[in-house]
Amino acid sequence: MITVRNDPIGRDLELALDAWLGPDARSDLLVEVARDVFTETEARNLAVLGQAVSFVTTVDGIVTAALDRVRPDGVITRSYDVMPILLMEIGDLLWRHSPVKTGRYQRSHRLMADSAEIAEVREGWSLPSLPAGIREFMFAPIVPYARPIEEGWSSQAPDGVYQVVATMAGASYSGFAKISFGYREIPGLEESRRERHARPGSPRDLRQPVIIIEPI
Repeated sequence: MITVRNDPIGRDLELALDAWLGPDARSDLLVEVARDVFTETEARNLAVLGQAVSFVTTVDGIVTAALDRVRPDGVITRSYDVMPILLMEIGDLLWRHSPVKTGRYQRSHRLMADSAEIAEVREGWSLPSLPAGIREFMFAPIVPYARPIEEGWSSQAPDGVYQVVATMAGASYSGFAKISFGYREIPGLEESRRERHARPGSPRDLRQPVIIIEPI
């Protein structure tokens, strides 16, 4: 899960408040500043991501939307979960930018969480509930000819697919996750019998193009 945490009151302001505000006024100011910061953050998220981002608000360590419950010396935070939006966008980009002949390549994209497959990318696909504590998400194709496509084999995608989508996603979401293009071996994907016969004693490089997303 990606979270963006806002702590509205810094240490310098705390010291100033201690000196000249009473308890009620201090709580009121905490609430006012928190609302301003959250409004600004949500507007920025909407402008960058094109949609609202789900969040969880915590007041003095308790999950609640009641900001006015904050103690005079308390803390208000809000965590924004951007990961579902990011993953859906990458999956949609892979679908739209895939070259199509039989449709097999377009239907081959998979989403993995710490190497375990959790979703197949389809037109209008939906994201499952994301497991907690995932260190790495990865999109990968499971057809054996994905590497030639990435190297410009298809005139529909002369610059490849995964490296193009990784660049596009990184331009929009680099502040929320580390997004990179690379090559990885995919569990269960093997060289075909025809490929083995074509190059006896010289197995094909089985690494597939992938997009790696690491929460930050």
